[in-house]
Amino acid sequence: MSAKRLHGCLVFLALTYALLAGLKTVVDFDLGWQMSTGRYLLTHHAIPRTALFSYTAHGVQWIYPIFSGVLFYLGYQAGGYAAISWLCALACVGCVAVLIYKRSFWAVALAVLAVPVFASEIMPRASLFTMVLFTCFARIMVEHFEDRHAPLWLLPLLMLLWVNLHTGFIAGYALMAAYLTVEALETPFLSRRAAVIARLKNVGPWLISTAVIALLNPWGIRIFVAIARQRSAIRGETLFLEEWEPVQLSSALHELGWRNPESARWWLLGCGVVFAAVCLWRARIGPALVLLAAVFAFVRHQRMEGPCIILICLIGGSMLTSTLFPWRKTNFALGIASLLTALVAVRSFDLITNRTYLASGDITLFGPGRSWWLPVNATTFLLENQVPPQVFSSFNLGSYLVWRVGDRYPDFADGRYLPFGEQTIERQRLLTSLPLDSAEWTQAADKYHINTVILPLSRIFSLGEFPLLADCASTRWTPIYMDVSAIIFQRKPSKQEPVDCHTKNLLAGDKSPNHSAEQYQQLANASAIYSQLGRLPEAWDAAEQAEQIYSGDMTLHLVKAQTAAAAQQFAQAEHDLRTALKIKQTDAAWYNLALLYITEHRLPEAVEALRNSAHLSRQAYARHLLLARIYLQQQQPQPALDALAEATRNNPYGSSDAPAAAEFRAQVAEGQAAAFMQLQQAQKAVELQRFAVQQTPGNARRRQVLVQDCQAAQIPCPL
Repeated sequence: MSAKRLHGCLVFLALTYALLAGLKTVVDFDLGWQMSTGRYLLTHHAIPRTALFSYTAHGVQWIYPIFSGVLFYLGYQAGGYAAISWLCALACVGCVAVLIYKRSFWAVALAVLAVPVFASEIMPRASLFTMVLFTCFARIMVEHFEDRHAPLWLLPLLMLLWVNLHTGFIAGYALMAAYLTVEALETPFLSRRAAVIARLKNVGPWLISTAVIALLNPWGIRIFVAIARQRSAIRGETLFLEEWEPVQLSSALHELGWRNPESARWWLLGCGVVFAAVCLWRARIGPALVLLAAVFAFVRHQRMEGPCIILICLIGGSMLTSTLFPWRKTNFALGIASLLTALVAVRSFDLITNRTYLASGDITLFGPGRSWWLPVNATTFLLENQVPPQVFSSFNLGSYLVWRVGDRYPDFADGRYLPFGEQTIERQRLLTSLPLDSAEWTQAADKYHINTVILPLSRIFSLGEFPLLADCASTRWTPIYMDVSAIIFQRKPSKQEPVDCHTKNLLAGDKSPNHSAEQYQQLANASAIYSQLGRLPEAWDAAEQAEQIYSGDMTLHLVKAQTAAAAQQFAQAEHDLRTALKIKQTDAAWYNLALLYITEHRLPEAVEALRNSAHLSRQAYARHLLLARIYLQQQQPQPALDALAEATRNNPYGSSDAPAAAEFRAQVAEGQAAAFMQLQQAQKAVELQRFAVQQTPGNARRRQVLVQDCQAAQIPCPL
């Protein structure tokens, strides 16, 4: 095969793979409020400048680019969720096309490897446009640096679009700063200085105009206020949004399999480090620093994954081309192309058959349209039955509710950290986790006039976040709707016919989906819901039916383990948890295994499982708190203090004065007090327990423990 034909085949492979990987059903926890913004603008012919869709933050200033929401809304009007699915797929193809257009064989090969990263980063939300525009911006910069003919005139136009589509436009400024830094690091080399000066003269006016044109937006220079607020809120968002958390490098060891699309980021991250080393060896200091900065940004915040991989593909592709240029004279390139073709063929098969989505516990499936996760029937019930406002929902469901019913039912909070802030988001999560009959719920319902609660029932990103069994037994709230995706409660008295959670057949009356993957999701969800409600035979039966369709889903084995444990079939529960861990090493599987061992009083094994859980967990601090309690139960105070110190090092709250932060500090201090009591250091124990009481003055149990500690230490204990 000729070199030109081989190159063309690889290009076709990359674009086809990008289309298949990017084409998936629509769900995102920001899309709803963004489409609602677009609908408002086109309906009222006015740009919304305050939060409009909630009853807790109504009127609070809101600065955000609005035209992404307009595009999503127009797409939805033209072709529903299917149109948005195709928009995402074409954006994925577009990113890959920009990376490989008129570039070498090796640059195309890198782009093929990067396709799963683009597919995971290009979601139906405003950040989609940042991925596309960042790719275009970076490609132009790299082309100009390499003395190729680059369309610099496009930079201002791209920035004009970018600043009105997503706050990620600030990455364009970062790229311009990086470019100038790279050129500055080239000037000490006499042989390159003349070329640097020529490039800077050429690009200078375009960079200035690009920087200035960003002011052409509805807020002018105040758009940078939104950037500053977002930066200041990152620590708070980290508590609620995984994308702002650091990358868990420990998970890399469990994701390196060639068939696992998630391995792409780790292989490319490693390539980035190697490319940086080669650049340093060749005295290209600037490109090396850009690569290392990109890798650091990705490791620091998962949200930086996409831009990092784009820079690795662009700079690495150029570096490989200059290093391995004689590929046309060898069969090495043919071997690489053959391996990539085989890899793409297998992964494409996994995509089309939904193995990729089911095995990863994803909430999307292959093809256009809406995701099975969205509670369409439940929101239709809300509209048709005119239930009373105000409506409360969980964090993840809020944005979808704003889109579906927001004109009639403002929401408590719609998934944005800004403009609601830490207090409101934390209250939303706290209320979700508490029984509806709790005192906190009674106070909140009176304060906000909440009359209706809708909670998603998917076993992924919802079920387990709230006490379903206790809510169904509420004396103050009535369940009035329930299916495999959502449940609705209405504050008593209610005119709606109540639903009996203990007899409701979740699989009856629904049309069986033609899509086997959707049928699987219904069965798996029904099994999880039945298990939560103590309907164990029905839970097991639904799980068995689901497993006949697909057996490689880790989440299904977690549900089966939960069902078996509830039936006190501990050996079966352990078997299913071990099966889940064989499929994928996750925090959830290790944590549930630890809880099972605690139930069976197998504490040493529970400790080991919790340690494994902590390595993979977003809530490592909570895992170490539980470890400390186990050590204290075993009369091992020093390991307990070590675990508490580790919990403190993983403290996600910082110096926040939010109730959750105070509770965390109180738990740590209380554990330390118990450990020092076991060490016969009563004075120090009393001081720590007093601190715990000060952090949570309303906690009567901690006050009682303080009194007991004071009595044991035989010292006065003023409260």
